[in-house]
Amino acid sequence: INGEQKSYAPGTGITTSYQKLVHVREQIMADTRGMFLTHGSINGRSARFLVDTGATMVAMSAADANNLGGKDGLDGEQTQVSTASGLARAWRVKLRSVKLGQLEQKNIDAVVVDGNYPEHILLGMTFLERLKVTKESGKMTLEHKMSASVAD
Repeated sequence: INGEQKSYAPGTGITTSYQKLVHVREQIMADTRGMFLTHGSINGRSARFLVDTGATMVAMSAADANNLGGKDGLDGEQTQVSTASGLARAWRVKLRSVKLGQLEQKNIDAVVVDGNYPEHILLGMTFLERLKVTKESGKMTLEHKMSASVAD
């Protein structure tokens, strides 16, 4: 199997399983300003996202982090980030789960920016890099082939 050879003694029980690929697709329509706003969840709590292919990481304000249950929103390693308004103090954090429709990813790197910026949680490339993202006629499509465990 997969280039690996194994020997089994007579009477040995063998259990097998395989991963079936499941194709998952989510679509988001642009609003009147051309922004792709949608709802999802972070660590099981409801969140409003701005899907932003230009954002390096998932980013949220300290206020959003607090609303999501973060201890003062500042649980990670302190850093600085470059925003449209200049440099800002931030904290690097690891999100257990980020979910958008049927698309869910675990252990996503993110930053919590001190203050009330950004206005919406930016769903940046630390989430999007594992997906195929296409934009066409005011519609963004996010696609991913996910494994679904199937046991025999």
